[in-house]
Amino acid sequence: MRENQVLVVEDLSIVTLLRPAKGKGRRRKAKLSRSILDAAWGELLRQLRYKCGWYGRTLVIVDRFFPSTRRCSSCHTKGPRLDVSARAWTCEECGVVHDRDVNAAVNLRDEGMRLYWLVASALPPGRVPPPVIKASELEDCVLTA
Repeated sequence: MRENQVLVVEDLSIVTLLRPAKGKGRRRKAKLSRSILDAAWGELLRQLRYKCGWYGRTLVIVDRFFPSTRRCSSCHTKGPRLDVSARAWTCEECGVVHDRDVNAAVNLRDEGMRLYWLVASALPPGRVPPPVIKASELEDCVLTA
């Protein structure tokens, strides 16, 4: 059996990420915007959709408002808003120290698998989940905490 039957990504608003910054962080924001455009995130998502359908895999797109960075992957408590420069943070509830990106990846994986099984368990026996599951298109499934 091949690896990666389910791929999980976050539904980021690329247009919002590209908005120009005001004040002190203008130069840094301009550099980030260039990096986002160079990486062609929209094309990557389009290719993932296509390839998942082609190879019989499932792409789960987690809602952009899911608190992947702020939510403790150990106790699931939603922490305070983090500045973009904060690379690590400590959960006030359980005391675990998290790397911002690793914690977000774990939370996205867990939420993606929750959504996948939510859809898969509702299907009749023998049916496979669709190639793309988008959280914003499912009713009452978005976790906020």
